[in-house]
Amino acid sequence: MDNYKNVKDALDDLIGIVEARDFQHEDGTPLNGNEVLDLVTDDVYSIADLLGFSDLYLIGRLTRNNKD
Repeated sequence: MDNYKNVKDALDDLIGIVEARDFQHEDGTPLNGNEVLDLVTDDVYSIADLLGFSDLYLIGRLTRNNKD
């Protein structure tokens, strides 16, 4: 996970990813939906951490892991 100093930097990175809209592997093949989600997940979690809301994703992970 990226360690941002503030929410603005984390959001700036996230917005850059979202606005790219050209999600491709290095070989030029398009990324699938899950791969695109993987690109933004760390930034979303970092923002939650910076805001003191890590419980939002930690609880979700625990719930998903218990269903498997």
